[in-house]
Amino acid sequence: MNQTEEARADPFLQSIRAALSAEPDPRFAASLGDDLRARRALATAQLFWFDMATSFGQIRIVHDGRLVHLVSNDPANFEAFASERLGFLPQFGGRPSVAAAVAAVLAGRKRGTEVAYLGTLASFQRQVLQVTARIPRGEVRPYGWVARKIGLPGAVRATGTALGHNPVPFVVPCHRVVRSDWQLGEYSARGGTATKERLLRSEGVDTECLDRLRAGHVRFQGSRTTHIFCLPTCYSGKHLQPANLVNFHDEREARGAGYRPCLLCQPA
Repeated sequence: MNQTEEARADPFLQSIRAALSAEPDPRFAASLGDDLRARRALATAQLFWFDMATSFGQIRIVHDGRLVHLVSNDPANFEAFASERLGFLPQFGGRPSVAAAVAAVLAGRKRGTEVAYLGTLASFQRQVLQVTARIPRGEVRPYGWVARKIGLPGAVRATGTALGHNPVPFVVPCHRVVRSDWQLGEYSARGGTATKERLLRSEGVDTECLDRLRAGHVRFQGSRTTHIFCLPTCYSGKHLQPANLVNFHDEREARGAGYRPCLLCQPA
């Protein structure tokens, strides 16, 4: 058998040849281009800012013309905030396409990671924010859920710290991460917990219901008709009739009653 025949017979060589001859993934190319643009903008201090009105107040967006690098709702301290994070002050400059992308994120039509640049963050924080960006609008998840999703279930405190230093709040929705007892917890943006509650209410989260669940030490809620248990704000359980709703204090209780975890919110 000659070399050509050997290459044809070797599955590994065939897979390498197929990979080399395949068309480049346009999504990868676009992502690489965005990363290069963002790094160049940081290196040359070519970032810009504009203010954007929202239903929960005005926010300031720092961008490179394509991706968002910083978000703040504290214009009085913006110079100090930007200098600390970037090492320079961005210039004023709006970009309708960036504003439209941020609006789509706030409306739940895009994920924050499609709009925000996270390339300068440490790997752990980037993973935390990538998971957080997947939490649907109008729902909340415990800090422990985020830690479990990045494969480090014991890193709950570190997860909270990473979210507390989120450079792009509102866009990457760290306000949707709460304590395991459904207490809202702290928030990095100006206004702290009060701002966090206002944001969640604007998205349709019943924070008073979360207070009642906390008082009753309820961790999960199940459906008597489907025998599925969910996190309390999960979309699949929002329209359950009270007669079909059952509360559980922990996973063992739910599984012991014959309930299985929801595939949407993945409570366990």
